[in-house]
Amino acid sequence: MERIKARCIILGTLLSIMLAGCVFGSDSGADSSDMAGNAGMGSMDAVTRVTSTQELLDAIEPGANIVIADGTYNIPEDLYDIIIDADRDYSALDQSYEYIKFDEENDDLFVISGIDSMTITAEEGCNVELCIYSGHFTSALSFADCSNIEISNITISQSHSEGGIGIRLEGCDNVHIDNVIFDSITNHTVQLTNSKGVELNNCEIRNCSSYLGELFGFVDSEISISNCNFHDNSNRKMFTDANYDYSSFISFSGCTFGPLESQALNYGYVYDFEKISYDKCEFDYSYGIHGANLIDEYYIHSEAEFCQNLGSRRILYLKAGTYNMTGFLSDVMNWQNYVVYGGNNARDQIKLEGDEGAYTLSLYDMDGLTIIGEVSESGERLVELVNDCESEYVLTFNGCQNITVANIIFKHTENDEDDSLDINWVNCSDVVTEYIAGDAAYSEDGSAEYTIEDIPRYLVISNTEEFIEELKPGVAIKFSKGNLDFRSILEVDYDGDAELFNRNHEYIQFEKCGDGYQPVLNNLSNVYIGCKTDGLSIARMYEQVSALKIKNCSGIELSDVKINYFDEFMELNCSADALVVEDCTGLFLYHSEIRSPGTGSGIRCIDSDSIILRDCKISESYGEYTLYFENGKDIRIEGCRFVVIGSITLLGMNSVEATLVECDFYTASEETLERVINEDSSNNVVFDGCNFGGHESVLVNYGNVNSGLGYTLTDSCNYWNY
Repeated sequence: MERIKARCIILGTLLSIMLAGCVFGSDSGADSSDMAGNAGMGSMDAVTRVTSTQELLDAIEPGANIVIADGTYNIPEDLYDIIIDADRDYSALDQSYEYIKFDEENDDLFVISGIDSMTITAEEGCNVELCIYSGHFTSALSFADCSNIEISNITISQSHSEGGIGIRLEGCDNVHIDNVIFDSITNHTVQLTNSKGVELNNCEIRNCSSYLGELFGFVDSEISISNCNFHDNSNRKMFTDANYDYSSFISFSGCTFGPLESQALNYGYVYDFEKISYDKCEFDYSYGIHGANLIDEYYIHSEAEFCQNLGSRRILYLKAGTYNMTGFLSDVMNWQNYVVYGGNNARDQIKLEGDEGAYTLSLYDMDGLTIIGEVSESGERLVELVNDCESEYVLTFNGCQNITVANIIFKHTENDEDDSLDINWVNCSDVVTEYIAGDAAYSEDGSAEYTIEDIPRYLVISNTEEFIEELKPGVAIKFSKGNLDFRSILEVDYDGDAELFNRNHEYIQFEKCGDGYQPVLNNLSNVYIGCKTDGLSIARMYEQVSALKIKNCSGIELSDVKINYFDEFMELNCSADALVVEDCTGLFLYHSEIRSPGTGSGIRCIDSDSIILRDCKISESYGEYTLYFENGKDIRIEGCRFVVIGSITLLGMNSVEATLVECDFYTASEETLERVINEDSSNNVVFDGCNFGGHESVLVNYGNVNSGLGYTLTDSCNYWNY
């Protein structure tokens, strides 16, 4: 029986959506039967009202217009009862239903197949909830080789911690999903494979966790997502390389993204993909101002610097001089192929176009680019942007938005005819031009609503004093020089008087700790701290003091940070953790290196949620743990390396929900390492695609992880020996 029940899990997925009903009279069954008989092939006028799983099974056919009565449907349990009562097995069900596939070897046992034209919706005024019961890849609704499908006005939720997929489409065409709520789903809300013409409209995606993957999965598919609301999805990624291939096309229009979703989008989960577009979407950054949302500022002195730094969300300040763009670019580009010059952020966006002798510099699909020329104290423009070809234009913007060009003299050296234009705008919007040559000669098609003052920008500073002075909620700081030394401030400027310092500063304090004072970032929100150079170095102060403690904060991002010992003398004597996080929500540590020589941990994180570590290196810890978390959820550690470790235990996890993705564990000390991770049955920790080398591989295979309650290793993990 257990085998049969397991096979019912996905079968129930679809059926529950249509099970229970708004309480109707005793003749409802007869009405349903009559309506079903009139539905017919290709007819969308007759309505089949469903109040049970059995009625749903019977109603599925081409042309069906299925209306689900009020209620919550737990399909697997209903199907289990049907199969037992009717003494059926899945082979019998396969023979009974022409358009339903039952496959006991896969999670999706119940798949609607080969349907052309079918509608599934809730009865007017009713609430219909379809529950996904169990199975990582079980779908609430699964379609294969179907076309012209409409799904609307239902809620798809999850009733089991391992839940599954909301809607799965394989080989489908012209599918409309409207006014559907996806709630608390732990795998993909929508998964598409080889499907086209899919639309997701007026939907709400909420409370979806990061237990198994991304909100969407796409393989060679096209989808349009409009007027949808994404919120409270636990830092969930929209999609990544693992669940999106580059033949897919995705467009978002009029969608709203909550703080966590905006954060996830800007961690590179989306903007790295070329075939994904956004139009009139709203992003809530109140949870934290993150690097990808901010404007970078560059000071330009040459044509090469101009091209190298062109890109979206950038301000280019051109220093006084003449910039012969076409002359410079003709020396560095392959004109037969119109190859991109290769700017930092502008791959495939910078081109020199036209015929030989009449080239124009063209910029494609840029969003939020500002180009400003230097002016004298009297307001004289000091920057010339030159085209030395017989082209009609000096510069072309194509498909760009939020563009500002100011204080530039555009000049043709070969074509000074009256009808020559300075800038050619093609399919652009939100354009601002101020104080440029030939104000009457360019074509205006922008609304001029975008100004430089509207752009969130980095505050560039160079020393610890400026950092302390500027630190406050909502600030985005970039260091021009990579050094942050609190000890010098306390000992030199305040003569070691921590109380005096604390009275003068609100958001950074010193706490007495061991042999010295602990610097603490306190009560901050929405702060970005990074470095424009090769990394921000945060020095340790004392042997028993951490380099930095973050407490009672939310929405904090640290990028390109290096935490090390203060000097070589302290290397083996330090007993403090390198970085401490307490009572925080939403901390993102990116592309950083934490060294913890001595007996302290690399990172210690207590009572904190929504923590993301990405592309970090944790090394040289000789304490009890290299990385320690206690009482935290929504922890995600991606692409991190744990190297040259002498800890007794690599990872300490107590009462934690965490996922480690594609992390490397290697070169640990055989003499001191006892286990990869401590055992705690209160945990829910998943290792996905991680690599265990040398001693760690031996420990894992000896059961030091698999035998520990609260831990799961997926089949994608790898093990190797020296």
